[in-house]
Amino acid sequence: MELTITLSGNPQNPDVILGKEKRKAIELYARGPLMAFLISIPHCIYLASTQLAESKKEDAELKVVARYKLNPIAMLAGNYVFERIVVEICAAKCDEEFAKWIAEGVKENCPIYQSMKEKMEITYEVE
Repeated sequence: MELTITLSGNPQNPDVILGKEKRKAIELYARGPLMAFLISIPHCIYLASTQLAESKKEDAELKVVARYKLNPIAMLAGNYVFERIVVEICAAKCDEEFAKWIAEGVKENCPIYQSMKEKMEITYEVE
C-alpha cells in the first residue's frame, strides 16, 4: 500500500494534497499526531528545498511529493509501518543541474533526512 502527499505553494503553510483532499498544512497538523507526523516529513524537505532555491536567488517553482510505502501485513493489524519513504522534489523553471543541486543540498542539510536516511530516498524531477 502507498500513501501519497503533495506539498506546494507557500513554504510556511503549503497547500497539501492527500488523496482527493486539498487543505492547508496548518489544518492537517491540527488533526492529530499521525497526520502531523505524515505532513512534517515532506514539509521539512519542502522548506529546505525552497530555502536553498532562495539562497541562489532562483525563481524555480518547487513542490514535494512524498510516497509512503506501507507494510501491507502491518496494515492488516491497523499499524502504519513504513517500509520506505520516497520524496521527490519537483522543480519547474530551472535546469536539471539546479534541481539536482537542491536534492543534494537537502540530503546534506535536512535533519529529517539525516535521521531517516536508511528508510528514505530523495529524488528530483524537472517539470
